[in-house]
Amino acid sequence: MDILIRAFLWFLDATAAASVVLLLVLAVQRLLRRRLSPRLVHALWLLVLLRLLVPVFPDSPVSIFHLLQLGKASKQAVVLEPLAENRLPSEMVENLHYAAFPKTQMHPPLMEGSQQPANVPARQADEGTEQAGLSYSLALRLAAVTWLAGAAALILYVAAFSVKMGRQRRRLELLTDPQIVSIIEDCRLRLGIREPVPVYTGRQGKSPYLSGLFRPWIYLPQEMARELSASQLAHILLHELAHHKRKDIMWNAIGSLALAIHWMNPLVWIGMKRMKADRELACDACVLEVLGEAEAVPYGMTIIECLKRFSPVGRQSELLYFFGPNQQMEMKRRIHMIKSFKKGSYKLSVAAVLCVGMLGAATLTNASSPVPSTGPVPASAPQTPGSQSASTESVEKERILFDYDFQRPYASLEKVVKISGFKFKVPAALPDGYRFTVIHFAPKEKAGTSLASLRFAKTVEGINHGSFRLKAQPAEADLEAVTDDFDQNDFTTITIMDGDKKTEEKLEKKKETFNVNGQKIVKFTIQHGDEKDFQRHYFWQDQGVQYEITNSGSNFKFKDDEIISIIGSMKYPDEELYKRFISEEQLNKGIYDTGDVKRLPEAIGFVPKFPFELPGAIQADRAWIGDKMNFSFPENEADKKNRDLTIFYKPKDETKAGVKRVKLQQIKNNSMYETMKKNGTVAFERIDGEKNEVKLQPVSIAGKELLKTVNHKTDGPLSSAREAELVVYFWKEDDVCLKVTFWNDGPADDSPERNRILQFLMNEKPIDLVNFK
Repeated sequence: MDILIRAFLWFLDATAAASVVLLLVLAVQRLLRRRLSPRLVHALWLLVLLRLLVPVFPDSPVSIFHLLQLGKASKQAVVLEPLAENRLPSEMVENLHYAAFPKTQMHPPLMEGSQQPANVPARQADEGTEQAGLSYSLALRLAAVTWLAGAAALILYVAAFSVKMGRQRRRLELLTDPQIVSIIEDCRLRLGIREPVPVYTGRQGKSPYLSGLFRPWIYLPQEMARELSASQLAHILLHELAHHKRKDIMWNAIGSLALAIHWMNPLVWIGMKRMKADRELACDACVLEVLGEAEAVPYGMTIIECLKRFSPVGRQSELLYFFGPNQQMEMKRRIHMIKSFKKGSYKLSVAAVLCVGMLGAATLTNASSPVPSTGPVPASAPQTPGSQSASTESVEKERILFDYDFQRPYASLEKVVKISGFKFKVPAALPDGYRFTVIHFAPKEKAGTSLASLRFAKTVEGINHGSFRLKAQPAEADLEAVTDDFDQNDFTTITIMDGDKKTEEKLEKKKETFNVNGQKIVKFTIQHGDEKDFQRHYFWQDQGVQYEITNSGSNFKFKDDEIISIIGSMKYPDEELYKRFISEEQLNKGIYDTGDVKRLPEAIGFVPKFPFELPGAIQADRAWIGDKMNFSFPENEADKKNRDLTIFYKPKDETKAGVKRVKLQQIKNNSMYETMKKNGTVAFERIDGEKNEVKLQPVSIAGKELLKTVNHKTDGPLSSAREAELVVYFWKEDDVCLKVTFWNDGPADDSPERNRILQFLMNEKPIDLVNFK
């Protein structure tokens, strides 16, 4: 256990240091993206891999870690001299408290009962001897075991994948077509590769790839070999051979090892994905160096043509593909690089080598000064069942402003605990890869009982790989009565549609019971005929609260031991869990009560205007926080993250003539207004994700300049004939851009009613949050 703890401490220090280097590499690539060649961009990732895998680095006065004081504990953790039994160096003990887990993961070590590490007994001066007996905390031991198990599992997966690829090669057919063999040989000679690289074909995949660490070989799908021209085949084979020439399979293997060791760090997953994308650009540049600038456009067209005709559905992450899944941003980067390629840019210049050398000196060394002792962090007070944080209990009841949803979606568990009126537990440990995405709350007056419903999901590169819901509500009947009612009344039939014909078919329902820590769990498995399970429900009750876990979909079912693990980890939320149960994926967040309004400056970056009534008896009907796409088409990825506030208004009496709908939106300006004014246009997002460019013209209302769109429809040519046209006004106040939308289903454009509303909103002051109740 001592060796494992020391290895785990090295991992914590190494992964923290590597995260700094990784972020620095991303920053350098971003700042110098127009000046760095694709080959150098990829070469920078070598610094990250070295920092992830090398156990000890020399000290240096130029180390970047002088700023952060990282690296000393890792050096001590891998010292090979024997230590006294159950004893670690005092500097390491003093720094045990910083061993934290990434916030995107939930592991059993963070469950109830976790403690801070104890201090080593001090040296006894009168005895002149050192006291042994460091007591490792349970959390540290469990974390170390979990880390080792995860790393071993990933290494075994990569090994099994390699064996699988070797077996797959034996089922493929060696390409012997004279024309294709001639193209292969020509490509090999052009790249200066001496040894032959065999090419196999088959129907097992749609994309070409290179495989084999020690004896490389290329896979070329039969469709491509049959349907592509000689020049297109040459482009594809040159790309795969360039991977071989650049030793990219070895890069892949080293990256997989780094990922296996640092699997707990989400930044490493992001970095390895970006490194692979940069590798493809560097490979393209290597090919174009051989082909020349004149062949750049045809090479790019080959990529696009193959994507259209042979786009793969799945992905095998360890392979080097000519093209993978159609990831729009990465494909745009490749095409842009190909289009702007200049002969000679693949070669490494003296300046490039010096740049990597200076970065290496700063990142591949440790701080030479000792790590300062920060002292132990006091352990948090033990939690008693049902206890909640003082901040939660002392919060004043928040007044409901808008109540338009039957179940209100929230991004924060703490918020729902405050307003629900009952205490409920949540899981402290989740199955691997799952995270909290949203919590819905239905008040008693709408649902008959207060109901909190938490959703957890596993998403890989935007694709859903599973989800489940946990519902909690005050128990109004015993478990047997609840489950009997579910057995008799819920999910008894399913509607099957066959064209216009609709039939009702009976569902089969299987009921089982088991125990978790003395807690009775009732499980229902629902099936349709001989098909796989498509719903599972788990019911139990604990301290007056009824819980239910629902897992739907034939591919999304858990094993019972995973459900047992979730239920066994249930605890009343504390400050740590409140931090973990905040969803960044909930882009559109509803505004429901006074507390939501008071938190607006934190969410959108400024104090907004928030009038509840407009001239003409028009009142606020709902409000929400959204992303930039709701305001106008974002300029780039960073711009997408800007948040806006939307308030939607409608008349109290909708039968009266006048303005029917108004929408007020506010967002940080960031030169947006100036750009719109200069270009004379604004872009909105269409339903297909493309831009809808709309013309703007300057107008003056009450002596203030505004920009006004022409009459238009949001989706442009994709809009239906029934949709009402819109007219939108923009203006700027300090560093905030405001937008007001009118629908042309009321008074005519530039009517007195509209102008009064605009003048009112221009004169309105930001909301007084101090006195807002």
